[in-house]
Amino acid sequence: RLVPSYEIPQVAADRALELHQSTKAGDILIFMPGKGEIQETMSILTKSGITGATLLPLHSELSPEERHRIFDAAAGRKIIVSTNIAERGLTIDGVRFVIDSGLSRMNSYDPSADVTKLLVAPCAQDSLKQRAGRAGRTQPGDCYYLMTEADFDRRPVSTRPEIMATPLRDIVLQIKSMGYSREGDPLHFLDYPEKVNWKGAKNQLRMFGALDGEDETKLSPLGDKLSEFGCDPRDGAMIIRGSELGCSEEAAIIASIRMSRSLLRHGRNLPEEVQNAYRQFPRSKDSDLLTALAIYRTAEQAGFGNAWCRQNHVSWLALRDVRQNITRITEGMQRAGVARTSGGDTEALCKAIAAGFPDRVYASVGRGRYENQVTGERAVLGNESSVTADKIIASRIIDIETKRGGQLRIISEATKMIEDKTE
Repeated sequence: RLVPSYEIPQVAADRALELHQSTKAGDILIFMPGKGEIQETMSILTKSGITGATLLPLHSELSPEERHRIFDAAAGRKIIVSTNIAERGLTIDGVRFVIDSGLSRMNSYDPSADVTKLLVAPCAQDSLKQRAGRAGRTQPGDCYYLMTEADFDRRPVSTRPEIMATPLRDIVLQIKSMGYSREGDPLHFLDYPEKVNWKGAKNQLRMFGALDGEDETKLSPLGDKLSEFGCDPRDGAMIIRGSELGCSEEAAIIASIRMSRSLLRHGRNLPEEVQNAYRQFPRSKDSDLLTALAIYRTAEQAGFGNAWCRQNHVSWLALRDVRQNITRITEGMQRAGVARTSGGDTEALCKAIAAGFPDRVYASVGRGRYENQVTGERAVLGNESSVTADKIIASRIIDIETKRGGQLRIISEATKMIEDKTE
């Protein structure tokens, strides 16, 4: 059967325990989408009272010494629970069995909305075959997919290139952080974006102040910090400004919410019980992102419990994604030397959000319409937004509708524009 994503750790642990009890030799490699699922799987195995096996995690957040433990001799069988870090170019002697969740945590970039989400998603067939190949590298082996044959056949044949799943501004930022430049020492890609897109990406980095003022083939000190975050430069700029204003912790949560699936259900015809549950959450007239932050804080106070999520119709999976993203961003802040601060007021948070979207300032032109102060593009606030202001920052644009022969963009996340006058 097709296993729901929330059941994957339990089903994988059960299969590993069954193999451990029914076979005498051969290590087991379990593929999970992320650190959280790895910890959950290992916790289930530990609570089962498993004996005669050494449980080992494998993911990018471990130190080199911790990662190398998978190659060390161990008493009994090794059960390695890994992300896709073990998918390619890694041979672990002794692995005879692979248990594959068929999932991976990966970037998904929506160019029309200009937002990158880090989500758990099904792997393509080439990735699944690579994982199966980890079994039997040095001896006969078996692979167990936690999916149906029909689900396997429905998946894309090949994995989407990373450059097509990431905003180009982030690609340019990383290229420059490595000391390369498209102008002076051009790199060549199999899937090469259009020249005009490279130009737009560079303009965005210039807008953030990420480029060196005297030599734009290099990064500025701010650009160096942004390159350490491992997230969209827009969100990095927001967090750095938030640190200066005393609210980087809240800005990091907002960034994590932006790159995760929606916390709430949306639509015009939600059941009455869902609408009633959502009315209890305070809605900010200053920022839709502050509304989302308040929902996250409320869930945090409730311990992120499944029962609370069901009662209040908040996505437990979205909250899990946000928490994992917060961990990743916090580590990026530490690498970049950005201080963790908390407690900034609404004005500080609005100013921090604006730092990531200086090209998304819209001013009211009447009749519920707004005009971009840079491009002249027209937009309206979506029904889900609760912001009331004459000047707004649009952090997510979700749709394009044709009205009277023209294009009108729909804004789903807006923040009241507060002028940020710095010394």
